[in-house]
Amino acid sequence: MFVTAVTGYNAGSSAAKEPSAMRPQDLSSFFDLAPAGRTLAEVDTPVPVIDLDVVAHNLSRWQARCDALGLANRPHIKTHKLAPLARAQIASGAKGITVQKLGEAEVMADAGISDLLLTFNVVGRAKLDRLAALARRTGSGGRERRRAGRSGC
Repeated sequence: MFVTAVTGYNAGSSAAKEPSAMRPQDLSSFFDLAPAGRTLAEVDTPVPVIDLDVVAHNLSRWQARCDALGLANRPHIKTHKLAPLARAQIASGAKGITVQKLGEAEVMADAGISDLLLTFNVVGRAKLDRLAALARRTGSGGRERRRAGRSGC
């Protein structure tokens, strides 16, 4: 058994897939993986080590549960903060992703994710300008402005 290390994301695998059971080999296509050693003891730390079997099982299981209940899955990236994993979640059937901070949203948008839910207030002219630029870049600017106008916000 070889331990593999995440070295970055595979920008070429951003094409949407039909939601289905995520297999470890499908999941690995979202990452650039490099051999890190034969055993964990040989791994030069710090390095993220991911059990692709467990992650694939969890992604499939949770998405199947959401689908069965008719819920739109929008997982929060706070547990992994990995754009490739967020893209795999979307490929598994998630509607989009949830982020806490504007910087997280910008990183995810840089990875090709456009359906983002930002759950924290954005305060200050500089951050509002960044948010406006992000909305234009992801194509959500007009839609969100119309909603805000109707609600009086």
